[in-house]
Amino acid sequence: MIQIIGTRQSGRTTQLIRLCKRLNDENGYNDTIIMVTSQARALEIMKIAKEIGCDDIPFPSIPSGIIHQHTTLYKRVLIDDMEYFVQQMLGSWELAGYAIQGPEMTTEFGVRSWISEREVNP
Repeated sequence: MIQIIGTRQSGRTTQLIRLCKRLNDENGYNDTIIMVTSQARALEIMKIAKEIGCDDIPFPSIPSGIIHQHTTLYKRVLIDDMEYFVQQMLGSWELAGYAIQGPEMTTEFGVRSWISEREVNP
């Protein structure tokens, strides 16, 4: 699992779009899709994708648009703004916290459970 971690306006969604394109290009067909919380967000993502030359990715889907399908063309899912996505899935329940497992990296200070963009792309 790949985690893209960053502050607001740090380029997380742009990286997610590029990752989607790369994964689909590597397989030779579109089997990876981005999941979003709303159709408006899907349109925003396609606008960004067009600006960066990645507009051949599949149109992003909202949860009800893909999860309830019995069969799908997609094998992998990338989630934009996962905390909002999970909150939408929970409905009226409050998302009070979550734990995720991430990649580990050994540094001179020991093992850390996350890797920054700077460490991934030196």
